[in-house]
Amino acid sequence: MRAFIVYKHVLNLSGNGFVVGGIETYLLALTKVLKKNGIKPIIVQRANEDFEKEIDGNIYWGYSVSAKSYHEKLYAKIKQQLNEEDLLIWGTDTFSMKVPHKRTLAIQHGIDYDYFPEEDKRKKLFMDLGLGWLVKYFQRRRALNVFRRANYKVCVDYNFWNWYRTFSVPKEDKNIYVIPNFAQVDEWETKAPSDTVKVVFARRFVRRRGVSVFLEVVKQLKDYKNVSFTFAGEGPYLSDIEKLQKEQDNIIITKYEPSEAIRFHKDYDIAVVPTIGSEGTSFSLLEAMSAGNAVVCTAVGGMTNIILNDYNGLMVKPNSVEALKNSLEKLIKDPALRATLAKNAHTTVSQSFSLEKWEERWSLVLNDIKKLS
Repeated sequence: MRAFIVYKHVLNLSGNGFVVGGIETYLLALTKVLKKNGIKPIIVQRANEDFEKEIDGNIYWGYSVSAKSYHEKLYAKIKQQLNEEDLLIWGTDTFSMKVPHKRTLAIQHGIDYDYFPEEDKRKKLFMDLGLGWLVKYFQRRRALNVFRRANYKVCVDYNFWNWYRTFSVPKEDKNIYVIPNFAQVDEWETKAPSDTVKVVFARRFVRRRGVSVFLEVVKQLKDYKNVSFTFAGEGPYLSDIEKLQKEQDNIIITKYEPSEAIRFHKDYDIAVVPTIGSEGTSFSLLEAMSAGNAVVCTAVGGMTNIILNDYNGLMVKPNSVEALKNSLEKLIKDPALRATLAKNAHTTVSQSFSLEKWEERWSLVLNDIKKLS
């Protein structure tokens, strides 16, 4: 049995290196589960020029197709090679199709209908005209339609599934599985006391990840001389961060490899995940918790399936500078609270969100699909 995983890219378009990103990390981990279950993974993606190669037991088929409707073009390239017993996996339900093949599965990586992209000028115009409700209506409608395309669905959090059930009839609810994301878990390590409280924001520097909100909080906390603020990542807000760095000497800008996420986070005391919208069971949040950080996150998407406020982290209203600032100050001033939240966070990941748990849950789904006659 083979599994064809269709996604825009796991290797870069030249096929000579891996793309860094949450979905790419997810799909590579999934290939390992497939192989453990006797299924040969073939990743089908866009490329500058057609290529076929094997890396770490995974087959990569790259096709030179344009970005627009890439999933349709990639499917056209492989549909004649699909056998009846093969599994077709859409790397994200957003880019999936209704096809006659019976073993089709789409992965729903978290809600996005909760986010209003102000950077989209056309949608912002609708909002300014008092027609934001219409934009939201079409966001919801599209989310429902794309989710229904595959015969099997995997959600990374319960929020989307519960939302979907309010619009669906019972017969549409079958073959839907919830498999929260994961983090590697090391043994618990008590942090050594330090004169500096280290705070990290390890996300893409884009609006939906709350970087602009966190920037404003950092400005307001500039008088805390015993606190450092690290921005780890890249994105369009980099210039704003660099500008603030010139004004405050407690700001650090860096990057790290995804494979080093846990080790990287272990150098910090507090992790901030201030997402405004569009979030599943956040890899960034789980990695910070696994590394023993005290976390502050927003009540968005699948993060509400992970954090119990004041037990394993602090949860605040999204897009609120005041709420984020107050919670961050609370942790900066209270080392005992930081230690308690960090220990409980590590336990939470160890017991419920480990890689081993994730692999077990995926194996059950794959076994169900194998039984399909």
